[in-house]
Amino acid sequence: MRRDDATKDIGALLEWIAARPDLDKERVMNADRIRRPLFLAHGQNDPRVPVGESEEMAAAVRKSGTPLWFIVAKDEGHGFARQANSGFLMHAWAFFMEQYLLN
Repeated sequence: MRRDDATKDIGALLEWIAARPDLDKERVMNADRIRRPLFLAHGQNDPRVPVGESEEMAAAVRKSGTPLWFIVAKDEGHGFARQANSGFLMHAWAFFMEQYLLN
C-alpha cells in the first residue's frame, strides 16, 4: 500500500467515525450482550486508548454478570512491553483459557 492510499483510507475512517457520534456509547451499551467470559488487559499509560474505556467496559460486563478478568498494568502503555508484565499477562491468559475453555 502506498502512503497516499493509506492516508486516504485513514481519512475515510475518521470521516466514518465522525459521522457516528454514538459509536463509543454503543460499545458499552451492547456489553450486556456479551455472554462468554471476557479477558481484558490494558496499560494504564496507553496514549492511544484511554484506560477509562476498558474500565467502562469492565463495569458494564460485570453488571451483566458475565465472567470477567480485567488486568491493568500501571507501568505500561499501548501493549505490554515490560518482560514482567508480559509474562504475567501470558500466565493470566493461560489460566483464563484453562478455566473457561478447557473445563
